[in-house]
Amino acid sequence: MAVVMAVLNGPLNFNPCNTVEPWYVKPASTLVQFQLSYFVPLLPPFSQKIHQSEHEGHVKIDKVLVAAEVLLQNGNQETRNITHARLKEIKSSWEETCTYIIHCHSRIEWVWLHWSEYLKAYEEFEMWLVSVCRSLEPDVELQLGVKEKLWQVDNQRVLLSDVQNQALLLERLVDEAAALYNRIQDPSVDQDAQERLQLAYNSIRDKAEERLLVLQKMAEEHQMHQRDVLKFQAWLVSKTKELNTLTETEDTAENKLRALQVREVHPSHMTSGRDR
Repeated sequence: MAVVMAVLNGPLNFNPCNTVEPWYVKPASTLVQFQLSYFVPLLPPFSQKIHQSEHEGHVKIDKVLVAAEVLLQNGNQETRNITHARLKEIKSSWEETCTYIIHCHSRIEWVWLHWSEYLKAYEEFEMWLVSVCRSLEPDVELQLGVKEKLWQVDNQRVLLSDVQNQALLLERLVDEAAALYNRIQDPSVDQDAQERLQLAYNSIRDKAEERLLVLQKMAEEHQMHQRDVLKFQAWLVSKTKELNTLTETEDTAENKLRALQVREVHPSHMTSGRDR
């Protein structure tokens, strides 16, 4: 949980990929560790205890009814009237108590269920953040061939696509945090914590987009350079052929030089004439 805790407890301008020390190894705060690792596991047994109290209440009510039955059978009219009135009050109070027990039990079950789902999504997001940050940490390799650079571009596109797809998971995570905060007002899922998660994701996304642009530019420049080299090589081969052709002809050096100069001034004309 250290990753998300570092995000939740960091500054609002926290950038996980720009820290000197790996941000994903920073320890969580004691408060949040207590809230997440200690409080949540206690919810099921606490909920079970409340649920069991309903059974204990029914047992006590049964004892009251047995005692009241004795008074109703053996007491005078005044005693019976008082007993009926007290029974009515007790039953009303017990029904109200049962309602509170059910409500409290349901509320705790809801909190426990949503905490569990939140922590699961929380850990998945944490692991993903660590993985992407590690992928973005190495510097871009410059001394590569064009094929390797294009391969880097393709890999970065896949990474960026994964980052963009994680936006849906983050949205669910933030929504779940907001729902939990509305129920329990826990500071570890408050508005600031939600914003820090969003900012951490935005930082990862921006860095992935920036890296893709850099890799694309490098690959395009390499391809352009490669095309220029091929064009130059083709030109060099054609000129070598022309020079060899002139060298093989029987003529004076002055005439050969003049012919070569003409070819330089009118290359297309000489080529078309030769073709004819």
